[in-house]
Amino acid sequence: MDFEDWKPVEFEIEGLHPLDSFRPSTDVEQEVWISEALSQSGAAVFNEMLAIETSQVLDRAIIASTLDYLSQKHHCLRTVFSPDGQWACILQSMPLKLANISCDNRSDVLAHLEQDASQAFDVVNGPLVSWTLATCGVTSIICLKAHHIICDGLSMSRIMADFVSIYECLLSGQDLNLQVLSTTSSEEDSKNFWLTKVQGVRETLRLPYSKSPQYKVSESAKQVDYLIPQDQSNIILDQARKLKCSPTALFVATTQWVLGLIAKQDVFALGVPAVRSGTGGDPEPTGHHTSMVPIPVLLSKNTSFLSLVQEAQSHLLDAAEQGGTTLGAILREHNIEREEGRLPLVNFVINVDPRIPVTIQGEPCNFITIPKAFQAFECFLNIVIEDAGITLECNFQQDLFDSTTIEGLIKEVSKSALDLSQNAEQTWPEQQLNEGRDTLGYWKKRLTPLPEPIDIVPDWPRHRSAEQSYESLDKDIGSQLKSLLGRWHCRSHLPEKFAWISAYARLLSAYSRQDEFLLGVENDDRTWVPLRIKTYRNQTFEELSTSIFKEYESNYEYKISSTTELTDHLATNQVADQNSLWSAAFRTSADSDGILQCDLELTLVKDRILLRYRSDMYGRSTATALLEALETLMIESLKDEHHTLTFSLGKIEKNLLKESPDSLLLDKFKSMVQSQPDHTAMVWQDSILTYRELDLKITGRAYELSRLGISCGSLIGIHLERSDEMVITLFAVLSLGAGYVPLDPLYPRDRLEYMTHQGKLAWVISDNTELWDIPFEGQLINISSLSKGKPEASVISLPKPDQTAYVIYTSGSTGKPKGVEIQHRALAQFIEGMQDRVPIGINDRVLGITTISFDISILEIFMTLAQGATLVLGPGSLATDPEALQALLIKHDISILQATPATWTMLLNHGWQGKSNLRAISGGEALRDDLAKLLVSCTQELWNVYGPTEATVWATASKITKGIDVDIGTALDGYQIAILDDNLNPCPRGMAGTLWISGPALAKGYLYRPDLTAERFQVVPSIGSRAYNTGDLCRINNDGKIQYLRRVDTQVKIRGFRIELGEIESLLAQESGVKEAAVIVREDQPGDQRLTAYITLKAENSKSGSQYFIDYLNQHLPRYMIPNSIEILEHFPLTDSGKIDRKSLPRPKPLIPHADQSPSDLSPMEAHIASLWQKLIGFPAPLQKTDSFFTLGGHSLLAIQFMSHVKEHFNYEIKLRDLLTANLGQIAHAIETIAGQKPRRSR
Repeated sequence: MDFEDWKPVEFEIEGLHPLDSFRPSTDVEQEVWISEALSQSGAAVFNEMLAIETSQVLDRAIIASTLDYLSQKHHCLRTVFSPDGQWACILQSMPLKLANISCDNRSDVLAHLEQDASQAFDVVNGPLVSWTLATCGVTSIICLKAHHIICDGLSMSRIMADFVSIYECLLSGQDLNLQVLSTTSSEEDSKNFWLTKVQGVRETLRLPYSKSPQYKVSESAKQVDYLIPQDQSNIILDQARKLKCSPTALFVATTQWVLGLIAKQDVFALGVPAVRSGTGGDPEPTGHHTSMVPIPVLLSKNTSFLSLVQEAQSHLLDAAEQGGTTLGAILREHNIEREEGRLPLVNFVINVDPRIPVTIQGEPCNFITIPKAFQAFECFLNIVIEDAGITLECNFQQDLFDSTTIEGLIKEVSKSALDLSQNAEQTWPEQQLNEGRDTLGYWKKRLTPLPEPIDIVPDWPRHRSAEQSYESLDKDIGSQLKSLLGRWHCRSHLPEKFAWISAYARLLSAYSRQDEFLLGVENDDRTWVPLRIKTYRNQTFEELSTSIFKEYESNYEYKISSTTELTDHLATNQVADQNSLWSAAFRTSADSDGILQCDLELTLVKDRILLRYRSDMYGRSTATALLEALETLMIESLKDEHHTLTFSLGKIEKNLLKESPDSLLLDKFKSMVQSQPDHTAMVWQDSILTYRELDLKITGRAYELSRLGISCGSLIGIHLERSDEMVITLFAVLSLGAGYVPLDPLYPRDRLEYMTHQGKLAWVISDNTELWDIPFEGQLINISSLSKGKPEASVISLPKPDQTAYVIYTSGSTGKPKGVEIQHRALAQFIEGMQDRVPIGINDRVLGITTISFDISILEIFMTLAQGATLVLGPGSLATDPEALQALLIKHDISILQATPATWTMLLNHGWQGKSNLRAISGGEALRDDLAKLLVSCTQELWNVYGPTEATVWATASKITKGIDVDIGTALDGYQIAILDDNLNPCPRGMAGTLWISGPALAKGYLYRPDLTAERFQVVPSIGSRAYNTGDLCRINNDGKIQYLRRVDTQVKIRGFRIELGEIESLLAQESGVKEAAVIVREDQPGDQRLTAYITLKAENSKSGSQYFIDYLNQHLPRYMIPNSIEILEHFPLTDSGKIDRKSLPRPKPLIPHADQSPSDLSPMEAHIASLWQKLIGFPAPLQKTDSFFTLGGHSLLAIQFMSHVKEHFNYEIKLRDLLTANLGQIAHAIETIAGQKPRRSR
């Protein structure tokens, strides 16, 4: 169906009466519909409630008749909406049901009504209004609840007044003269008027939060009420008349005055409801005619309260005349990005509600406010003016404020309204603002640039939406430590708490690997002093404690009482869910009842130390290890304060290492040939070789190669396509005592040439010599020219343990790859260690899918054949062809498959359901928890393996059983693992450090690169032997297993390939037109890691477009190292220290291919969605699977149209919030899962 043919969605309203009429929904109604769809609390956030209380006993039957008449009079009470929110449907009738409750206590009635406030309406099926009659003794309460989409606050009052009027008429038997009121409101476009008004407002009001807004998880609300005594209320109202302003203007001006002082902000905006006038001659239309408009607030020392009142009066008149827009429309034009769960620009709303008096049988009724259970704005201040006085009702989001803060705020508004109205000439107290800014200015200067928040690696990832929980541990200060503290105090003349602060700071520095961070220190009067901690190598405890004390002393006079205020003013680098500038704090008061405002908090109380910690991030054993390490640090530091802080906090669990493996690869293989000669060794396409047949072919190939001069110690380039001949040739080379160097035919010529010359290769074996055009001094051997003569076993020269088995080139940071040289000892040690952990048996069938240029192919080929199993060799395209891979798994009943997480993800994403007898091995890059969970559920067992090429394939392995908190296990037999700090001392459990590997499986080094070998392979005293620095940041978790965290340097792994980002950067920088280059890994979609390059160009550069530079890289790099996109920038964003700010590099622009390029392969469903998006959004270029609707330029109203189309044609409901996060491919997949169902028929 073409986009042009789309029609309004037709739908059924289940169980309801036929339509009377329908109309397009107004923009304010659509805004409510969209906000509800985005709301985390659902429709209940838009419930409106109003109740009246009377001493009269109300007649239920007459009330029922009254509700019928009300439904006839007010169209809004019979209105529902189409599923897409585009149409308002007025039904012919909508019976209004009446709920009845009876309680002995009035408080029970109110509790019931408050609970009802959290129950949502169904905007499609309705009804969108409900009534409750509650009786409590002789008192009756009638309560109206309505959805805000059909009823604003003023309409609620009018409907309630009509209810009383109709009830009285029916009760007395009088005739009714009903005037049916329509719900159509003015649609005058006034957004340009308000855009002009607020163009100078760029910052949302900084309210006195108890918790920063970014940590809000719902719109759950509370309410605080404050009644201004009647005598004071009368004074305020009287002063409003004298100032010739409305009470609304007076309270708006007062609120502006107070909020400006609290926020120390002179430019901001407040929200004010604007009621649109009706049309069609209706004098008092009911429905939702209220839109929210932003009124600007501009304060200065010349601003008098009188001028502020006059300005407020003017703005309120503007709101009455220019109410024909919505806040959403203003925000879209204002270019302010909307955040989920929070409206920008306007977060505080003020409304004045002059209640319409009502009486029943001559008795006045009291209005009862039922607090809203959810609030869309951060604060909504409703000022109710009644005969009994003025009530300030403040409904607020309880995730952001506590009741005490809000109570103080509205009391200040009440007090200021009374004082300012009687002294209207006084000017805004600029001096107070300046004093506040001086303090903030001091800290801004002192703390800018903000150091990165200290980040001690957690046991469980921090999640912004997760509920935070806290636990504590305490420990006695032993007699030894007390004695040391006393002596230290006498020597240093510093308070003892600074010894604790200094040791705590040093511990935090060690665990986080950060030498600069903020630490919050609480004073005895509950004020705070932020300390900028700086540590450095070889720093003594005396130097550290002295510097911390000086920092504290110089900052003490600027101590702060509100950490939230400082956080909101300065916090640009906060971790996603922290509540203050610092991740760790030190206190001397034992008040642990409040919310922990950071990750870790150390408290010193008399003779005990107390550690409070986030238990949703850290386990108890980690917290215990921290306390124990702190105590060790204190004792060692106080014993000798001149000693540098380089002593070890941990120890290395050493394995018993053999000097050499039991047997080498070829010995193991020959043993299998002798013990099971007729067992299937290898399957390649339709060819099957037994162990005897494979051995004969290997011997024959070795004989032919020996005749050409290949012998022990030679290095042979292997430039072969994937086939059984490739495996035979590898074994033949090893049988001669030579080593092989993979030369992948898919690699670019420049890289192959470099490897050939740097490796000083004397021979290159190729199956297509016509394609080999690289000049070198050695001999090029065409494998097809080798004769197949009688095998001569005499040529076999079994290698010695220290001879080279292979050299694999990996990415290098200098722009050139480096060759890792692996000896036979290391190869055999890997096979033995892996066989001990993840054994391969003779009945196993192992699928080989990995290029020999990637060292994990060693397991697939050599380990399989060394253990007597069957190798099923797959073609080179198998790793990227999920259908073919699935077919081979089934055809050959594969029992072991080793693959990277990217390949496993590809399989699962293409419908693979798993294999119950398959043992899955995942390695080459970090295994995500979600992927591990899926694999655990659909395979016999899952192993997560880890290891660098320099330590011969895999060095650790872990059997994953749950798919959560995935680790990389422990060292294989024959491997030694150590996690060391920057001083090469062992890290204690839980502390992050660099992973080092030692043992007989280590590489000999980098081929012909002694400088680089010496840099990465070192004799480490704490290990006691030669070890390799992996550059991986790891730690030991609570179970004693190794947890991989991230890379220390710029090396990354994507889809199993190890990539030095510096190599790509270096190549880009060598291009004549490039000025600077930076390459990063982006993960804009979870699990989808992509290389992105950024460049700036020289002024004289004439080359335009990213494709030129992609083509340039294609000439020098293998395909897996080519960035997914290259962004050309005018200049790089910089940190305060002048370095490239990689975190601020922009998200890549949507790809617009050349005219001769076609979009990536899309399924029919994906192509259908892409076409709709292009037409809806007006996007000119073909779309990709990874494109997202809103990134392409879509917005909420367009999203509604797309969602309606999907609902109508595929019977599938997409949530607006899902559309915000999912990409095109994910949406298409979700729809396709139900595509086989018959679409719902339009009615």
